[in-house]
This record gives sequence, structure tokens and C-alpha cells, in this order.
Amino acid sequence: MYKSYGLNHVRFHSWCPPEAAFEAADKLGIYIQAETIWIDWWMTDPPKDRPDMETKGHPNGLGKNPSADKFVQDEMQRMIDAYGNHPSFVMLCIGNELGNSDFNQMEQWVKKLKEKDNRRLYATSTARKIMPVDDYSVTHNIPNVGGTYGLKGGRSDYDLEKTILKAIFQSLHTKLVSFRFIHCGQK
Repeated sequence: MYKSYGLNHVRFHSWCPPEAAFEAADKLGIYIQAETIWIDWWMTDPPKDRPDMETKGHPNGLGKNPSADKFVQDEMQRMIDAYGNHPSFVMLCIGNELGNSDFNQMEQWVKKLKEKDNRRLYATSTARKIMPVDDYSVTHNIPNVGGTYGLKGGRSDYDLEKTILKAIFQSLHTKLVSFRFIHCGQK
């Protein structure tokens, strides 16, 4: 079905698919982005006027939630161990919109994974924040750059080039500053 629409990539929002999905994707030439969890800011502190956003237990974000922290780190390693040799497994992201999480802590988890297994692209989170360790970004809004969601309504003919170019330049600048700091001892 994906191929019939001209798609070659599927994102599994906040979860990892079973072995059968990787096997099928390998055969069809589809790239997979697997994830582990979704804990956003509103799950911890939902708006009072939005009872539909009430989340049982009001979980703390990653880096502040020992049981979720352990699960996510263990799950990412299990995913790599189980599916890491599938050519379709090209992207691994901790999770979706992890807005109330400690991004510096999550960045350390991603660094460890990349050191052990650099065969895929890694990202700390979709949306909310882009970290220097991220190899890619999936988002609808980039802080200090702008959004791609809802511009000019739901039209498909809106040219996002300016927003995308600004995002690319910001990302390259972040990586250059990080490289200079780490490798050259400069700020």
C-alpha cells in the first residue's frame, strides 16, 4: 500500500513494529523509523480547560522518571538487538514530542547508542527541540525558526522553502558550534 502511493518511508509514532514489519519493509524497499514512547508536557500538567488531555498518573518526562528512563534505554537496545540487521531499520528516535523531558540526559542515551551502533540515523525527539547529537529532525515547528504546520491553512501548494532553509542553516550552525567546542576547544 505504501508503495502504491509513492512512499518509501514509514514512521512508527511512539512504538516499534514487530519483526514482520521489518521483513516486509526489507523486501519492499521501505525505510522504517521506530520510536519508544510519548510523554509530552501536557501529560504531566494538562490544561485545566482541556479534560480530554487528562493523562492517568501525570507522568514526568524522560530524565525525571526512573521507570520510564530505564524502559526507554532498555527498549532502544532491545530494538537494535532484535532488528538492527534489517536494512529497512534506518532511523531510531526516542519518541514523540518529549516536551517535558531532560534533553541533555536523552542526548547522552543517543550518544551511547551511536557509539555502539552507527548503522542508522538517530534523534532524541520528534518536535520540541533539536539536539546537536541528532542526525535528523521530524517536526512541525522549529524553535526560533518557524513552523511548517498550518501555514496558510491546509493547502499543499504552500512553499516552505524559506522555513526549511532557515532550519537547515540553524542545524548546521548548531553542529558547527558543537564541533568547534568539542574538537577545537573553542566556544
